[in-house]
Amino acid sequence: MRKYISIIVIIAAVAALCASCSGKKKVVMGTQYKCKECGEIYRDDTREIEVRREVADDVNVEVVEDYCPTCGDEVVVVEQIQYQICPVCEADRGAVTREIKIERKLADTLQREVEAPVPCPTGRCRRVSRLHEKYNWDWEFCKAVSSQEIGLGFNEDMVREAWGPPKRVEKMGNAKRWYYDAGYVTFGASGKAVEIK
Repeated sequence: MRKYISIIVIIAAVAALCASCSGKKKVVMGTQYKCKECGEIYRDDTREIEVRREVADDVNVEVVEDYCPTCGDEVVVVEQIQYQICPVCEADRGAVTREIKIERKLADTLQREVEAPVPCPTGRCRRVSRLHEKYNWDWEFCKAVSSQEIGLGFNEDMVREAWGPPKRVEKMGNAKRWYYDAGYVTFGASGKAVEIK
């Protein structure tokens, strides 16, 4: 009788052990960071876990390709094509290739083809360019001022460049009004035009 009980206990233990073995499987999951330049895995955020056998095939390691700290810090020369367009008359001034020194890890984000504002050297384009260089205004403001056009939101420098110095200035609290032969411009407390007559 003891013999039979021992055999039953051993069989039960083996069955339990086999059941646990067949129900679970060890897998590796997580993220590995692999250098796209030298191929080395420079960071490994994986771990081994135990999961049910039926879901083990769905668990995987995600590989992220980027530059390792060594390759990423290296300075490389990248070519960039600039299509030169006049921001005033929109004439095509031709394309040039520039060489840019940049860290390798930033080189992928660099725009390889760009439009560069290169004003024509004559006439109105030259005046607009001078205003842009002097004040660093947006090109649209420079074009308007060059054409002696002003609008709401223009500052005092813009109005002075477009219409010249005022004939008379009147202070009105925090505001001021500049008078011209053809009308006047009222500037608010912020120094920007709030009324044009």
